[in-house]
Amino acid sequence: MEPPAFKSRIPSKSNFIEAVIVRLSSSNGLVGYGQTVGVCFKGSRILPIGERCKRLLEDIVQPKILGMKLYGNVVLWRKLRDVLSGEAYGKHALASVDIALWDLKGKSLGLPLYALLGGAYRKLLGFMHLRFPASRT
Repeated sequence: MEPPAFKSRIPSKSNFIEAVIVRLSSSNGLVGYGQTVGVCFKGSRILPIGERCKRLLEDIVQPKILGMKLYGNVVLWRKLRDVLSGEAYGKHALASVDIALWDLKGKSLGLPLYALLGGAYRKLLGFMHLRFPASRT
C-alpha cells in the first residue's frame, strides 16, 4: 500500500515580492541595516504585510529606541519583544530591527557580524541566486 500523496498548501509562485528594509542611524553617524520579509503565507495565499510592518516600526518601535544605547541591543530587543508581542506582525518588525542593531554594533566595533555571534564555523560559503521574471504591465 502506497502512502498518500502530499499536497502542499504553500503557493509555489507569486506575482510580487515585498521586503521591509530598516535603516538605523547612531549618534556617531554609523548606519545599520536590517531586513525582513514583507509577505505572510496564509494557507495557499500570499499576503503583503510590508505596510503593516512599516506602521509598527514608525508608530511603536521608533519612539522606543530613540536615544537608546547601541550596545544594549539584547535589553532593547527584550523591551521591543514585550511591546510587539500582541501585534499581528510584530515578529517581522522585531527581526528587522534586531538585524539592524547587530549591523550597527559590528560596524561600531570594526568587527564582522559572524565574529560578534561567536566566530566562523566554515571557510566556504554557500550562495543562492534568485531570478525574478520581468514584471508584466
